[in-house]
Parts: sequence; structure tokens; C-alpha cells
Amino acid sequence: MIIGNNIKIRAIKEKDLDDLFSSLGDFESKGQFLPIEIQSEVNFRKEYEVNGFITEKASRYVLVSNTDEVIGLIWAFMSVPYFDALEIGYQIFDEKNRNKGYATEAVNVFVNHLFESKQLNRIEIRIAVGNLASEKIAQKNGFTMRGLIEKLLIQKACTMICTYILNYAQSGAANKRINSDNLLRCAPQISGYARR
Repeated sequence: MIIGNNIKIRAIKEKDLDDLFSSLGDFESKGQFLPIEIQSEVNFRKEYEVNGFITEKASRYVLVSNTDEVIGLIWAFMSVPYFDALEIGYQIFDEKNRNKGYATEAVNVFVNHLFESKQLNRIEIRIAVGNLASEKIAQKNGFTMRGLIEKLLIQKACTMICTYILNYAQSGAANKRINSDNLLRCAPQISGYARR
């Protein structure tokens, strides 16, 4: 489990499946930017039984409030098989839980976890042009816009996607590692032992 101040990210449990399936099928909660897809409940449950929605190439986790309410979903997947990169996405299901900083915090702790636990050089978020809320989430977490892809998604009136990127060197995980490396180099001097 990945723990933030106001949210937790955890593996999907069997008890989550009914509500999660309903939330994923609620097209209104997806807004105008997330793709609409009708998924078979049989296949949904089968995938859970096979791998719990976690594989080397793709994984999905629930976002849980401090009261243990499932409020959203966050996912990561390898979009280009020969890059040492992952693409992430997220969704807060109910409008009452939006604009509270949950998605921003979830992206922050998730990205740090991914950089600390996997061999990655960068993490990407692809955001439909006009999705200002998602752009703010990416920017608050240190992602920078690196390009536009035109005519990629022709649904819900979206025809352009922004690619936001966070490189490992820019991440909080890299800063932690750099600081711990500095401590290791300084430790002998701090304890009174000087290298010759």
C-alpha cells in the first residue's frame, strides 16, 4: 500500500469489484476526456482472478480515502515496449471528491513509488487538450509539456493530446536518492573516521 496524507493507493480487492465495475461503467463520471468503453463483467472478473489487475506491463490500483472509501483509480502501463518509461492515468469517480487535491496527491506518491521500485527513466501523462484540471495536476507534480499529438483521439470532440513528461532526475525519488548518497559519502567523516 502506498500511503499519502489524505489518500492511499492499494491493490484492488475482491470486495471492491462490484462498486469498481459500476464506477468504471458510469460514463457521466468519466467526463468529456476519458475514453468511454463498455467492458464485459465476465472479462473484468476473469482478469481480476488471473492477475488482480497487476502485471509487468500494466497495473491498476484503487485510490482510497482516509475513511477507506474507494474514490478513484490510478493506473500505469508501458505504452512503448522499448522505452524505460511508463504512462500513467487516473480518475476520481464522484464529483464530490474532485477539486480536493486527491488526484494531485495520488500522482505524487504514485510517481515516487514507481521511480523507487522500478527501473524507469521517465513517466508520461497524455492529456487531452482542454483538460485543464489534469494539466494542473501534471504541472503541480513537476511534469513538463513536451509536445502535442494531433488527430490521435477522435472521440468526445478531442483531436489533440498533450504529452507531459517527468524524468527520473527531476523527481522526488531522485532527490531522495541523491541525499542518501551524500549521507553515505559523509558518514565516515561524521563518525570521526577520515579517509586517507
